[in-house]
Amino acid sequence: KEGKDRYTDISFIRFYEEVKSLATAFISRGFSGERIAVTGKNSYHWFMVNAAAQISGCVTVPLDKELKYGEFEQSLERCKAKVVFFDKKQEKETKEAILSGKTSIEFAFPMYETEELIGEGDVSVDHMQIDPDAVSMLIFTSGTTSQSKIVMLSQRNICSNVTSMIRIIPFKTTDTNIALLPYHHMFGSTGQWVMLANGVRTVYCDGLKYIQKNLKEYGVSVFVGVPLIIEQMYK
Repeated sequence: KEGKDRYTDISFIRFYEEVKSLATAFISRGFSGERIAVTGKNSYHWFMVNAAAQISGCVTVPLDKELKYGEFEQSLERCKAKVVFFDKKQEKETKEAILSGKTSIEFAFPMYETEELIGEGDVSVDHMQIDPDAVSMLIFTSGTTSQSKIVMLSQRNICSNVTSMIRIIPFKTTDTNIALLPYHHMFGSTGQWVMLANGVRTVYCDGLKYIQKNLKEYGVSVFVGVPLIIEQMYK
């Protein structure tokens, strides 16, 4: 939803076409094989960048939007990302990190202006060969007891989880999912792939304090969550 009582409806075919166009832009700019960092709240654009990176041979590096500046800068430095997409609230920190000279970032794009990258181009993405066992995502662990570790995941890893969930849970194309868990967590982003694979509609929350309202407003029938979220709902 955008503003008071304004909604943006996006079809599956539009998502497909925009992901493909963005992936083509990545390839034409020489990003294939490079690491693309993504930071910001859950949104259509966040997942579009992730999907485009996956089909263009890039490596997605999701970063927690709640990171303190020092850890954020260090994460960009450690992952050696060449490209970063950022949300409005992460714009200042992202620019500071780039100006520090400590990162490998060469290109920075506002997430909310992704459309400017999308345009008519070649169809090289149609011929892209993806190695299912190559690293396709670099995930930072929570680092509760020491410095966060970087986990390497392949598309085969992710698809294995998706197919396992599909076998267990009877999703319907009439279901509506609300994307509550942050996409920088694998549980959240893998859950989104599950919804797409099942033709389930996804809606985005207006904020944690609006969850109860949004559940009714959007007719939510399914979501991926953790015990803490369920406990808060009961309270």
